Amino acid sequence: MSPARYADETIAYVPRDELKALGALEHGFWTDAQARLYAELAGRLRWGARAPLEEDPTRKQLIPYVVVHNDTHIFRLRRLPTQGEARLHDKLSVGVGGHIARDKKSDAPPELRRPDDALWTGMLVELYEELFIDHPLTLTYRGLINDDTNEVGQVHLGVVFSAYHATDPAQIRVRETDKMVGEWVDPAELQAKMDALESWSQLVAHEALTWLNPAL
Repeated sequence: MSPARYADETIAYVPRDELKALGALEHGFWTDAQARLYAELAGRLRWGARAPLEEDPTRKQLIPYVVVHNDTHIFRLRRLPTQGEARLHDKLSVGVGGHIARDKKSDAPPELRRPDDALWTGMLVELYEELFIDHPLTLTYRGLINDDTNEVGQVHLGVVFSAYHATDPAQIRVRETDKMVGEWVDPAELQAKMDALESWSQLVAHEALTWLNPAL
């Protein structure tokens, strides 16, 4: 990582020892159906310069990770080589997300906002920065993703949400088309390219398929 690249970024994190005490560091994706940990995480956010955090596994950066879906399909992204993070080039993803930056404002509709919840606000900021969304979504907190098997995962914790879209799929579009391509895929299409998904998407994809309602 280049420290100069992140010189002006202040982002949210939670100390690893606190996450461990909460039981929030199990490997993989795990459902937090009763939202037992959400309030704990939101209440324990601290803020720090991004550059040192990227190399400090004692402090986990919280990353909202939103899976957009309708009743029958999941919105999948392909990250182009023009995107900044080289490790993600040409990877497929079912998650929209990024770091929670301090004092960043969201373009989300007022009815979706929670001004006193920085974790929720960070999720909305990333979602509406990456996608054009012409209709309100139903947003649901789902659980956590943790993967300490690699250096990137050791400094990040994914906070997973689903975004259910009930109307015209064409109303969901990628904003930065020079960096990403978006497409709706059914379960068979998703599973056919499971190995091409980035690691977090692989961990959450099977569970995300249970959020569909193909009978509707």
